[in-house]
Amino acid sequence: WPGGGGELEDDQRPRKRDGYFIAGTWSRWREPQKMEAKGKGVYTFNVVLGENRWEKFQIWLDGDERRALYPRELNASKG
Repeated sequence: WPGGGGELEDDQRPRKRDGYFIAGTWSRWREPQKMEAKGKGVYTFNVVLGENRWEKFQIWLDGDERRALYPRELNASKG
């Protein structure tokens, strides 16, 4: 990270083991869901798109919305 590669700074890493969570419009931003570890530093989560065929999301470290990893701000511009 950033830009999909590289290493995170220490303050950008989760404090808990496998502490990557995702929250988004599909759940009305409630109850972040734990992302699945797939290998060293690789985490995934499948999202089923709603009737509008789009969803907004953020990845939260340790499930804490104040520690948004990506995008840092809600409604961030693309890119």
